[in-house]
Amino acid sequence: MNVRPFDKSATSARSVRAVVDTNVFVSGCLGGKHAREIVDGIRQQSFRLVISESLVDELQDVLMRPKFKKEAVFEAAVVEVLDVIRTESDVVAPTLVIKACRDPKDNQILEAAVAGRADVIVTGDGDLLELDPFAGIEIMTPARFLEILSGRRG
Repeated sequence: MNVRPFDKSATSARSVRAVVDTNVFVSGCLGGKHAREIVDGIRQQSFRLVISESLVDELQDVLMRPKFKKEAVFEAAVVEVLDVIRTESDVVAPTLVIKACRDPKDNQILEAAVAGRADVIVTGDGDLLELDPFAGIEIMTPARFLEILSGRRG
């Protein structure tokens, strides 16, 4: 597996390829500050989102759960997030099956990252964070990712 490491000193943030976990998008829809900034960063092309169809499907399933649908503000945020994903991402089709996570559903995040030659995985999931780094791909929290991106812009 030949995956390049996340080069924090690169001059162009746009060259950063990141897989963003479903939990970050959900947090963004619920008003989480860091997660919201990541969604804004995708729209502003501060980095390139890498995602697979299975991750898009999972995100849609989670966002359509009844517990979330009762909030009008949440529904508007969902429409925005899905639009940003559809228009501002590289959709990859993983071919490598990975079984490295305690939670088997998290393996699809690693598979998308490897297939999309991602530099970083952004997540709030402790099980994924424990794997940092994975195959040369850094795994970090939304707050840490934003710190790195803001350092590149400055």
